[in-house]
Amino acid sequence: MAHARDDPLLGAGPSEDSELSENESETASLVSEDSIMPDYEMEQGRGGTTSTLYEACNRNEALTLRRVLERGVTKEEVMELDINGMNGLMLAVSRGYVDMVYGLHTCPLIDINHQDNEGNTALMIAAQAGKHCNIMLASFGEH
Repeated sequence: MAHARDDPLLGAGPSEDSELSENESETASLVSEDSIMPDYEMEQGRGGTTSTLYEACNRNEALTLRRVLERGVTKEEVMELDINGMNGLMLAVSRGYVDMVYGLHTCPLIDINHQDNEGNTALMIAAQAGKHCNIMLASFGEH
């Protein structure tokens, strides 16, 4: 059986005496957090208050979300999407904002089966991200 040390094209590799620079780590991951799920946020207004369901989800503002839902929302507002096709629910799930997911449960206009540009639903995003929102998402069909 051939070994890597026998391949003349591979070279010697790092020596045991070489040290890692400050920015390197032996346990560093090759996959960054945004490599699985890119974070393309919608442009935010300059300061000011949060006024839409999506903005409340983006900023993890549960009290604001409750106010938005109490005043009433339209299907268009609930389905406000970012450039990836993600709605507020999907954004909250991808970031692990459990309070936001719980708050959105009371909105009958949320489409739990909405798919982003890649075909992912909120439940799929929760499973991929390893967040604790998947249990709550399972109850969405019960409203």
